[in-house]
Formats: sequence, structure tokens, C-alpha cells
Amino acid sequence: MSLAGGGAVAIWHDIAPEGRAEFYAWHGEQHIPERAGVSGFLRGRRYVAVQGAPEFINLYETASTAVSSGADYLQRLNQPTPRAIATVKHFRDVARSLCEVAFAHCEGEGGLIATFRYAVAAVR
Repeated sequence: MSLAGGGAVAIWHDIAPEGRAEFYAWHGEQHIPERAGVSGFLRGRRYVAVQGAPEFINLYETASTAVSSGADYLQRLNQPTPRAIATVKHFRDVARSLCEVAFAHCEGEGGLIATFRYAVAAVR
């Protein structure tokens, strides 16, 4: 799958069992459409792990890395809806990354993605 733009917001997480149904509903009905409505956001997707943890990665493709520091995105990020607040409290083991797309090449749009998470020692 080729990414649609020059930037991406990637969020890995698990979800507590009691919040699972609300997460699926909120993410599909409200969150992805809301993010896709932000200027410079091109596409949002949710992937479920085939193996390993955490279970989910939410990937939001952006025109560039500058989109993630733009006023439109920051306003929505800093003013979550009541439904978002109620849902996000069930997130576990969250890691969020703002990414620059260095290379993307593919024919078509696939349904699988591979990601690698690794720990890096803090630089002092």
C-alpha cells in the first residue's frame, strides 16, 4: 500500500474489554471522519494485529508533516468531544508518532501493514 502523502500520524494501542464496542463505534462514526475533515489529512485507517501487541494501529495519512502542527488539527486535538473523552479512557499501552514519509511505492491499496516498534535508549 502506498501512503497518500508526505506525513502520517500513527497511534498504536490496546483497548480495555469494556470499551471495545464504543471504540469501534466512535472510531468509525466520529473520529476518522473528523480527522479526515482536517485540512491536509488525506485518509484514516484502523488496522488490527494479526499477532503481537498492541492490538491496534490507527494510521492517518497527511499531505505533509506540517499538518500535525497546523491550527485546524491542534484545535480538534486540544478540544476533544465528550464521546472521544469517554472512549479514549479505555486505551492502553498507547504510543503515538508523527512521521515523515521517506518512501512509498506500491500498486493498489492493500489491507495489510507491517510496523516495527523498538525501544531506544534516551540520549543524555
